[in-house]
Amino acid sequence: MLVSLAAALLIPAALADELKAGADLQSTFRLGADGAWMDFHDTAVFSPWAEARPNPSVRARGAVDVRLHGPTFLESLADADDAEKVQAVSLRVTEAWVGTRGDHLDLRMGAQRVAWGMGQGVSVVDNVNPWNLEDPLRFDRRLSTPSILARIHDREFELQAVASPFFVPTALPVENVDLFASATDLFDISATGAGNVSIGELDTRETFPTDTIWETTVGARLRWTPAWADLALSWLRGPDPLPQVGGDVVLLGYQTDTQRVDVGVPILFPTREILGGELRTTVGESAIWAEVALNFNQRTAAAASLAQLEALQTLGTIEQVPDPIPEFVTQDGEPYAKWILGADRFIGGVYLNLQWLHGFPTERQAADLRDYVLLVARHTPVPTVRLELSGALDVGPGVDLPPFCPAGTMLDFEVGWLHADAAELFVGVSYVGGFEGSRFLDFEGVSHVRTGAALSF
Repeated sequence: MLVSLAAALLIPAALADELKAGADLQSTFRLGADGAWMDFHDTAVFSPWAEARPNPSVRARGAVDVRLHGPTFLESLADADDAEKVQAVSLRVTEAWVGTRGDHLDLRMGAQRVAWGMGQGVSVVDNVNPWNLEDPLRFDRRLSTPSILARIHDREFELQAVASPFFVPTALPVENVDLFASATDLFDISATGAGNVSIGELDTRETFPTDTIWETTVGARLRWTPAWADLALSWLRGPDPLPQVGGDVVLLGYQTDTQRVDVGVPILFPTREILGGELRTTVGESAIWAEVALNFNQRTAAAASLAQLEALQTLGTIEQVPDPIPEFVTQDGEPYAKWILGADRFIGGVYLNLQWLHGFPTERQAADLRDYVLLVARHTPVPTVRLELSGALDVGPGVDLPPFCPAGTMLDFEVGWLHADAAELFVGVSYVGGFEGSRFLDFEGVSHVRTGAALSF
């Protein structure tokens, strides 16, 4: 089926002048700090695409990712006769849309990427499409979603209106990253009067938004591009594709002899509303930009079920039901602002990009917002060699550290070599570390070294 789909995308390119087609192929192998091989669902990725332009007013494009996952997960030897389990493969549609263009009105319908924001990489207003966090160190990647996009434009003004009828959640990290509160946090045993009770198995119960008109993601963006700057205002409303813990924490089972409880954690996708502002201009040889996003998020909190706490009291697992029942707030529902300031330029053949970010992408309430310094440096000492260094420093506040010592660090260094003017071979290393209180502490398990190759044809 996958071969047929690739052929359907590629073969028509040879049959008509108005059709173009191609493909990208990339393979990446990662070795973690603990000596285990790591897979971010990009061990081998084949990405064919085709584009049709029958006339200047109509355009269509289709593209897919065929991904071979690294490790094989078999629950029993009998599963080895299932080809899909032995060799795990996934298919992802990255683009499948038809667009029309007029003098002042453009329409595009289908699976697509709607990019907002003026910055490079991380953005606080680019929220139409959900994140793709399979590689948890890349917050600039998004998933395509089925949507309708309309653009009204003239020489200096553009108004975009977008609607995404079907909910698509964020693709969460494959391994070694914990973005949610722990079961111990959610079921506050110490508050129940039984501090010696331990948490056993942990399960999640997801409640997804309904695909109705009332939970459709909708947004608009007004852009003005005078000669001296590029400015934009935006509004977006819909379910947050990054899940949050919220609701009743359910006890799946408990053992009075071992003082152990098994916990079911409720997962929600709360409603969000975001007002955004953007500015980009040039000062001398540098481009500078600023983005600000005012967030209004639905309140979410988790608490142990009253009925089940009463059952634990009856069994003698806890001494008494607390009054009130302790609540763990994951989003307090109060408005908060995220922003980013950035600049980039070339200095002696080296591209430099420096940004100051207030509010990490996974931070969802004012009390959690921290400041981060982001840096990208890229240099090609010869046309066939690429050197790239990127990093992020958690500069607080709220962590008791010596002066000038960051609370957390993300660093990535990669060397690429263009072989025979066709294939790029690369090696790289990523390091993540942080102190207690830093968001980076959740990501330190993905430090690794890697090697790979990429080819476009």
